[in-house]
Amino acid sequence: MKIFKNEKALFIFYIFLFFIVNIAQSVFTELIDDEAYYWLWSKNLAWGYFDHPPMVALWIKISSLFFNGELGVRFFSAFMFGFTIYFIWNLIDFKEKWQHIHLFFLLTTAVILFNFYGFITVPDTPLFFFTALFLYAYKQFLSKNNLKIALLLGFAMAGMLYSKYHGILVIAFVVLSNLKLLKNKYFWLACLFCFALFTPHLWWQYQNDYPSIRYHFNRSKKLYQIWFTINHFLNQLLIVGLAFPVL
Repeated sequence: MKIFKNEKALFIFYIFLFFIVNIAQSVFTELIDDEAYYWLWSKNLAWGYFDHPPMVALWIKISSLFFNGELGVRFFSAFMFGFTIYFIWNLIDFKEKWQHIHLFFLLTTAVILFNFYGFITVPDTPLFFFTALFLYAYKQFLSKNNLKIALLLGFAMAGMLYSKYHGILVIAFVVLSNLKLLKNKYFWLACLFCFALFTPHLWWQYQNDYPSIRYHFNRSKKLYQIWFTINHFLNQLLIVGLAFPVL
């Protein structure tokens, strides 16, 4: 006898189970140094900060409205992780995917990146969510062009940029993979909406003499060391696993 009446109920159960596990990890795991640093940001919300955009501070601020302590930093990350998984699931074009829900969540738990950003609150956490949302919106955009999808795409683009400047790379590589987007008026509408949403941060940069740009350019002036490359590959191995050369 099946415990769940249908596959969608099973999917929701897994999402809820992930949420409970992430809440438990949030409570019983001490904050890392970076989280404490971003917690200070959340006490003084602004359109930008010295080395990162403000989205991570907003996520922590939302968490603090409901809880104190570690959960006051991580609750919203644990909550939004379920939506991240939902968008990733909807990227899969496989008619029989609902028969493989167990395998999907098994693979999800096997990726350290998913486990880490399921509750740890750093700039990559909202970036992870907005990237999933962006790819989901982009998939919809390829099927049909309309104002609603264009605005969703622009919102996701702005969300990535407000999370971490590296979000521009996701946008750039998507455009490079499909240059026809440059001839699509709805794509330009999405870009315009993204720019409008991101303007307050650009204005903040201007008012404060571009501190983030100066900081990141100064970091790039460090002399190259072979350890940088070794450390990169070790991180890939840790995060993705032995299949990282293929992925």
